[in-house]
Amino acid sequence: MFIEKKYSNMNNLIKRLIAINYLVLILANLLYYQRLQFFFIAYTLIFSYAIITDFLDLKFYK
Repeated sequence: MFIEKKYSNMNNLIKRLIAINYLVLILANLLYYQRLQFFFIAYTLIFSYAIITDFLDLKFYK
């Protein structure tokens, strides 16, 4: 428990950076939708799954 509380701020920072990266990818997907379509769809699905699970972890364990 102590180690988890010690590194909780770093985890929140990483999760915010991932969320910012996800928003940037949405904008890039809107701009370059016809190019690299499969790559952006797979990438955004993976990051959306990670952000949803991290948000639920923050909600239930905080």
